[in-house]
Amino acid sequence: MVTQKKIERISQLRAMMEEKPNVFILNYSKVTVKDITSLRQKIKEVGSQYLITKNTLLKRTFNELGIEGLDKFLEGPTAIVISPTKPEEAAKILKEYSSQNPLFYFKGGYIEKKVEDGETLKVLATLPSREEMLRKVLFIINFPIQRLVNVLSSPVQSLYRVLNAIASNK
Repeated sequence: MVTQKKIERISQLRAMMEEKPNVFILNYSKVTVKDITSLRQKIKEVGSQYLITKNTLLKRTFNELGIEGLDKFLEGPTAIVISPTKPEEAAKILKEYSSQNPLFYFKGGYIEKKVEDGETLKVLATLPSREEMLRKVLFIINFPIQRLVNVLSSPVQSLYRVLNAIASNK
């Protein structure tokens, strides 16, 4: 039986997921309250939310949003992280925490409008952020230009030094 409280919770989840379409589904069994609290704080710092909710409510929410393929991940103790446009930051925090606690792991998720399994999410967590990638690309593009400028200016600098040496000897 669906109570008013459950309907409100589904509408809250739906509103959050419509706004932030990246969702990580996690197993959190045997994790202490202290650990979950510290993890929630870290997740909140990157603009994401850590929630523990019933699998049936998540299934209804995903069905209402038209997201299919996530039901297979909704078994056992389930936590979700709803992330804004930068899911890699939240994924890195979750992967770091899961390396310390083997019973805390990625089950799956919905990232950039695609259903992904836990292994794919682990790979996502190892990727550099968009800003880091852009910095590297710009460095790769800029480096040959800098070398060309140095090579072209080298003969001019040498000529300048020779002329100065001749002028100082006279």
